[in-house]
Amino acid sequence: MTLFEQWIVIIYAFIIKYTYMLLSLGLVVILWRSKSLDLKALKWGMAFFFIGESFCALNSYIYHETSYLFEYFHSFGMVLSFGFVVFSVFEGVDRRIIKLTNPKERCAALGLCRSCIKYADAPCGLKRLFHFITPACIAISFISLSAAIQWVSYNTNILGTNYDYSNAAVRQLFEIRFCPIIAIVLFTLTMIILLFKKNDPITPSKVLFSGGVGYLGFGLFRLIIFAPYRENLVWKAFWEELTELIFVVGVGITLWIFRHRLFRKDTDN
Repeated sequence: MTLFEQWIVIIYAFIIKYTYMLLSLGLVVILWRSKSLDLKALKWGMAFFFIGESFCALNSYIYHETSYLFEYFHSFGMVLSFGFVVFSVFEGVDRRIIKLTNPKERCAALGLCRSCIKYADAPCGLKRLFHFITPACIAISFISLSAAIQWVSYNTNILGTNYDYSNAAVRQLFEIRFCPIIAIVLFTLTMIILLFKKNDPITPSKVLFSGGVGYLGFGLFRLIIFAPYRENLVWKAFWEELTELIFVVGVGITLWIFRHRLFRKDTDN
């Protein structure tokens, strides 16, 4: 490692990580008393993010990333975080913008459809769109499943401290085997509900689809960020940490921009 790369480790391990952990915890506090379902889901998304990253920090600083149990807790926290945030986005866009599931409100997509299921015996255009999106996500899940496991481990020195960088096979088994398999199961259940459930198929399908995106997204993210940096894991770790900082900051900025409408006391629909 060059001296520059050694300082990069200090920056992402002690500045970037602690920054986004504190920010995510702060967002949990801000959202704690939220009444609307989308903000409740976002609150739990940030809570699971903080919990998962706490296990990551403990594993790194105490066990030097040798505890596979803590790494699984970290990974599962990230999966839950992604899933809850995706559900929050779906719920927020549905209830606040599109008005798809509210039977008393006009759907914003009505101008795109010839007729609406709310007013006539007609298929829902957005529901039909997900008849394509869901199997497409199943197909994308095979990107991870078809990827080979890469054993990488090497010793290095960080400002006088010996350190082992590795991407153990047991971690990759979770990321590119377990995650896409569970994602495929959840997407398949989503498709079954959309096709065969007659009464209110949207609500349970949103939950299952969000869970599938959580598993798929985490597995693909780890695979994509590992591939170009498998011979220099410093940069894999750096870009992972920076991306997570951008993620948390993005959530915070979105809440701030739309705070006047998002945090109205009567928003409980």
